[in-house]
Amino acid sequence: MRIGITIRIVLDKRRPKNNGIYPVKLRVTYQREQKYFPTGYDLSEDDFEKITDGSARGALKDIRLQLNSLEGAANEAAERLPTFTFARFESQLFTQPDSKDSSNLSQLFDATIERLTLEKRFNTAESYKYSKVSIDRFSPRLKLADVTSEFLRDYQKHMEAKGSSRTTIGIYLRCLRAIINEAISQGYLSKELYPFGRRQYQIPASRNVKKSLSTADVQKIMDYKPLTDSEEKARDLWLFSYFCNGMNIKDITQLRYRDVDFAEGMMTFYRAKTEHTQRENKPVKVVLLPEVRIIIQRWGSKPVRESAYVFPVISEAMSAEEQLSEKNLLVKLINKYMKRIGLKLGIQTKLTTYVARHTFATVLKRSGAPIEFISESLGHKDLRTTENYLDSFEDSTKRHYAQALVNFKKT
Repeated sequence: MRIGITIRIVLDKRRPKNNGIYPVKLRVTYQREQKYFPTGYDLSEDDFEKITDGSARGALKDIRLQLNSLEGAANEAAERLPTFTFARFESQLFTQPDSKDSSNLSQLFDATIERLTLEKRFNTAESYKYSKVSIDRFSPRLKLADVTSEFLRDYQKHMEAKGSSRTTIGIYLRCLRAIINEAISQGYLSKELYPFGRRQYQIPASRNVKKSLSTADVQKIMDYKPLTDSEEKARDLWLFSYFCNGMNIKDITQLRYRDVDFAEGMMTFYRAKTEHTQRENKPVKVVLLPEVRIIIQRWGSKPVRESAYVFPVISEAMSAEEQLSEKNLLVKLINKYMKRIGLKLGIQTKLTTYVARHTFATVLKRSGAPIEFISESLGHKDLRTTENYLDSFEDSTKRHYAQALVNFKKT
């Protein structure tokens, strides 16, 4: 360990999260100044004590190994620095490639993927992996300076010729753009060589495909009589998402009974997706409609304990990777049976878990709810993100308002 620097994994109790859960941080002390770096984990005091005293088992043991690895990597990063500063330390720990060739785009991708995996942001890490593979196939051994606006246009044409959608191309290029932005912030690339922007290259926006249902279609789903337990479970969890502010499936699987106040008729949860992207992860509050209570009663874990997951999909004994796998299996189950239900009901839109979230937002919009309220309900930080969720008004609504243009003739 470098003299004058103390690096330790700690439970950060300065800003407790809901119900006694605290973020686990990497605390670095240098010349009486302390800085905290996220590890991607949140634990109770009891679980953190099990990790530190060596009694951790199952998923907690996996977390302990990950945290020990991070602490070791942090000490190695500090040792490599000729002169310690917090900025240089952070660069070494989170973004510096193994090789000194910081212009190698593939290595920068690898460093980002490793960091995202360490933070348990597995889906985001997967997006970066697919982006890296696609770009490597198009142009192997690519350097940062080779990513010009001309290169990006050629890459887009190549992907379109292969039949890739604008959505896929956009996802891959947004990952690349984030890598380029980070490279510039770390001094690996000059700002003058930035290839994105209005006068350079613009990432193609996905086409606005209708993703939400009408209220009539939602009523059909509610009235549908399932033929099997699998259909009923898929229908109920799809409706649970719709009724609960468009809650995504990962958040549903991580919901605990301590998050549900049956007496007050409210539910509070934190979006896992924004845990690492927002400085202040605000809670999302949901009104417990009678339909939601029925679904919890039908499919909820028994017995009811505050620390128990509401729905028995994941468990404490599972590793983070195993929990992700179970969540993905549940998404597949819901989408499979909701597709069948949609065909039976004659609903044109392909029913997916994503459609439930969009439908929640759009129904609120059509009911006259302010966009600020919809944004808060969805847990969005930016109103522009909310606007992208909202479909246009139904044709019947447009006809109603169009009629107002000529109603004066009748007076």
